[in-house]
Amino acid sequence: MKWTAAGLGALAAAGATYGIATLASSGWPSEGDSCSIETYRETLGRHVNDTVVQRAWQYMPLARHAARSFGIEPSLLAAVVHSESRWNPDAGSSVAEGLVQIISSTAASVFQDLAEANKWPFGQLSSSGDPQRNGKLTELGVAEWVDRTDPRQSLWLGAALLRKLLDHGNGDRWALAAYNGGPGGANDSGPQAYASDTLERQQWYDELLRACGGVFA
Repeated sequence: MKWTAAGLGALAAAGATYGIATLASSGWPSEGDSCSIETYRETLGRHVNDTVVQRAWQYMPLARHAARSFGIEPSLLAAVVHSESRWNPDAGSSVAEGLVQIISSTAASVFQDLAEANKWPFGQLSSSGDPQRNGKLTELGVAEWVDRTDPRQSLWLGAALLRKLLDHGNGDRWALAAYNGGPGGANDSGPQAYASDTLERQQWYDELLRACGGVFA
């Protein structure tokens, strides 16, 4: 996704000030799914090459954790990751990076919303020695807290953003289209095609879920 989150209400609140605060622990799982790589190859491997299968197997536990944390179906977040990066954490363009391909300004907005709710589980917010930046999130300062290429942080940001879009109440298709083209462009042909493709891929991950016996349900 390459749009800015400037129109997302709470996600785009500006000028928040943070004191020193230890953020909630996340209890992240290890990389590498407890469901066998052979099962991934037998199911997901019918649709994609083995490189994608291996990446999905590696990062699925992290996606499952992020999805559950925000009340999202794991297969839906998995399908978004597949559409965005083919599970490649090093994927990037001139503006978007990471597993969920989020741009810097949107990452900053989502981060700010999560930090205010004490839901950024990757370290500690603390005051800066610079009085111009003391405790404030700025576009320049967000890099100190957010690493879009880190798989855990990327998935956390993507799940939070997808949750926000789902909460509009317009259904999964609209949320996926909005993820791709922004809320204002969700009904455009490109984002709608993205939503159709991603919903099809969700079926692949639902099939994988069933094959794994609910391991990542």
